[in-house]
This record gives sequence, structure tokens and C-alpha cells, in this order.
Amino acid sequence: MRKPYLLILLVAFSSIFFASCKKDVLPSEERKVTSNLSQEQENFVFGEVSRMVKESPEFSAKERDLINELRTWAVDVEAYYEGVDDEPSWEAKYNRIRANMHRTVDAAATKAAIEYNGNEGKIILAKNSYVLMSYDAMEKYMSEFLWTKLGLFAANEVRNGIVLSYTLREVLKKSKIDLAIDGISGVDLSEVLFESTRILMDGQISVFTDIGALGLLNRRYGQEPFLDASWLTQEARNGYAIQKQAEAALAAGNVNEFQDLQTEAAIWFGAHEQLYTLDPLWQTEIMGIMAQLNIWMHDATKGGMALFGDIFIGTNKFGEFLLGKTIKLPLSSHDLRKGEDRVGIAINGFHTLNDMRKSNRWAPWIEYSQKRLGYQQGVYNVNFRP
Repeated sequence: MRKPYLLILLVAFSSIFFASCKKDVLPSEERKVTSNLSQEQENFVFGEVSRMVKESPEFSAKERDLINELRTWAVDVEAYYEGVDDEPSWEAKYNRIRANMHRTVDAAATKAAIEYNGNEGKIILAKNSYVLMSYDAMEKYMSEFLWTKLGLFAANEVRNGIVLSYTLREVLKKSKIDLAIDGISGVDLSEVLFESTRILMDGQISVFTDIGALGLLNRRYGQEPFLDASWLTQEARNGYAIQKQAEAALAAGNVNEFQDLQTEAAIWFGAHEQLYTLDPLWQTEIMGIMAQLNIWMHDATKGGMALFGDIFIGTNKFGEFLLGKTIKLPLSSHDLRKGEDRVGIAINGFHTLNDMRKSNRWAPWIEYSQKRLGYQQGVYNVNFRP
């Protein structure tokens, strides 16, 4: 049972958070996005996209050699600490970890460029593979820090969004369907779909190096140096404060209390990520258009398909639909241009994952799926060159 002062702390933090995020909620009618396609055309497009993503190919033997090499780098989590102890300040230590992580991602991209003869779409997917394998390795290295566990599945949803973007673009090009979204003019949506994958991957690397660095600092130095750190956001400081109590609960043997507090800490780190690290991404014109495309796809398929927002606990929702669990994009929180909607998705995701890991039904599935993602087995892929 949680101690009263912990509950009071969580309620206080939550009140501050929701007060800072609260905006007028738009009625669902204002969120409606329509296209120029007939119902028949929409059915054809989504049917083709569905068929193609279900045929995700496994990596070839040569690609598997690349993935295995990238995995050897991903599991060497200690390498991210290189030179960190020599840095003069906590902020400098954070920046050094991020720089070390960026250097390895760049090396992974260079390797992939050689393998794929410079094909940008394939390089982006290879970088995502590195991030997924790294999240798996970091979650094992610092399991007290929950963010990386959901982060792994969220990063896999980014891969799903990238693959869906490539696939939708391919279907539109091959069928010569000129998609237009009401209210958007003067842009080639086919090119927007490709450009968005670059932005998504940059955003994913930014989150990976930011939250990854915060977690690695927590692992090596604890929470105390960061509770009042002026260079951190208030959300990150709140995350460290609750993380400190979570780890105290674990040390006292209160596993259930630890898991609940660990979840709340992860939500605060998630709010930091969404409101600061990722908000500039979603304010770009390209991602604003993609957010509207996402609403269109989500509404047109009655929630059956989304470029972003859903979080599938599993490896591949198209091959494991009856086995895994999809944390659905909330109908009231599906405009990803809005920080509070993205935070709402994260809160729902962390609470659902926390419930699932306490379940005898789901706990083994989570670990099985994490392992498959960590080795890049059965993941979303394309059978064409983007």
C-alpha cells in the first residue's frame, strides 16, 4: 500500500502538470479531416497499404550481418560513459553522454549507407534498428528506469509510422492517385510522406540521446544532483524526484509501490520529452501536415490504422494482431500537433504497460517481445526501395 505522503506528492505534481498543460479541448467535429478521395478510392488505398505491410520481409543474410554488427555496438552501453567522469559539471556530463550516443548513431548510419548503396529510406530504417536494439540493451542495463521499456515499443511505433509512410507513398505513386487533404494546398503529399520520415528519425535520435542520457546519469550518479538542476526542465526534475522515491521503495522491498512510482516518474520524463524535446518537431509545417494525415487515416479506417499514436506491445501488429495488445490512440488525444494530446498518449501508455507487467498473462509476452525487438526479429520492413 502506498504511503500517504507519496500519494500527496503525486497528486501535487499531477496538479501542477495538468495546470501547465491544460488547454481548451476542441470538440471532435473540429478535428475532422477529410480528403478528395472517394470512398472506393480510400478503400483501395488502405487495402493496398494493409496488404503490403502484412508482407514485411525478413532481413536478407547480408542485412542480418549488418544488424548483428550494429547490435554489438548497441549492447555496449558502458561506452556511452566515455570521458563523462572528467567533465566539470552535471550539464557537461549530460552533453558528453549525448555526444557519445550521437557518435555511435552516426557510425551506424555510415555502415548502413555502405550496405544499401546510399538509399536514404533504408538507412533511416537501419538507424531505427540501432535505436530499438539500444533501448533493449539500456532497459536491461538500468531496469530501474522504466522509460526505456515503453520507449522501446514507442520507438517501434515510429518504425511502423515510417514503414506506413513509405508504403502509402508507394501505393499513391503506383496507382497514380493524387491525394489531397482539405485545407492543405500547394504541397506534394507524396514528398511530404518521405520528408516526414527524415524528421521523425531526427526526432527519435533526439529523444534517444536525451532521455537515454538522463537515465544513464540516474544509473551512475543517482537523483540528488538533478533535483534542483536549473538546466533541466521542471518535468525532468519532477521525474528525478519521484524516481528517487521509487528506488527507495525498491530498496525497502516494496515492489508494487516501486512499480507504481517508477511509472509516475517515467510519465514525467515522458512529459519532458513531449513538451520540450519533440514539440519543435511537431510545430514544423511538414509534421503539421502529417498530423492531419494521421487524423484522416485514423478516422477513415475507424481507428484501424494510424501513422502515429497507437502503441503496440509486441513486435509487429500486422503479424501478431491476435497475440499482442494495442494501446489505442485515444479519440480525444489524436492531434499530435498538441503537446497535451501527446502527453495524454504517453500517460495512457505507461499506465497500461504498468498494469500489463503485473499480469501473469502479459508479463511473459512483454519480455518475449522486447527480446525480439532487441534482436530485430520479425520487425516492420518494406519489400521495395523507398
